[in-house]
Amino acid sequence: MNLEHSIQKLNQIFAVHELKAFQQPLATPEEIAELEHLSNRPFPQEFKRFYLEYGGVGYLDEGVRDTGMTIRLLPARLLILALQDSRKYLRLNSLGIIDWLRYQYDNDLSKLNEKSLAFNQLNQKYIGLGLRQYDHESARHLYIDEQGKFGIINFHQDAYNTLWEDYLTPMLSQSPANMSLEEALIELLENSEAPTAL
Repeated sequence: MNLEHSIQKLNQIFAVHELKAFQQPLATPEEIAELEHLSNRPFPQEFKRFYLEYGGVGYLDEGVRDTGMTIRLLPARLLILALQDSRKYLRLNSLGIIDWLRYQYDNDLSKLNEKSLAFNQLNQKYIGLGLRQYDHESARHLYIDEQGKFGIINFHQDAYNTLWEDYLTPMLSQSPANMSLEEALIELLENSEAPTAL
């Protein structure tokens, strides 16, 4: 996959909003090992390959327009810092998909903060990897399952029932993830259709 090409396509959309996406530094094997240690879970090989070969994707808000539009595939070094942070609103509690979703809302979205067996199971089965946010309400979240397959969750903050019924509930019984790493990155970076509340 040509990540630079996908970032260029994304920047064609970002440019009118004075945003600029860029590739993050590649992870070192030592950072992957530390991340795995802090997470207390084995990583699928594709998860490691993402950080070693692609590093991540970030963005700059050059115009400071506060559109809510972002791309966030955090590099390993920032994930390590987030996992170690003791502040409630800045701490990433785990790499699990539910904790990833909570982290995007400063650990302060009430419906996601409930403690439940289902949320614990989802955190164990799926790792949250990144997101593309289209505005202040809607985002697409990238995750990886235990077999190393990738999937995307569409989430509009005013459509929690859709998140639960269409994505999280099916994920409890069987992984719907069916994309390779490259397919998932292309879908996340190049698909400009935002999730809706409907």
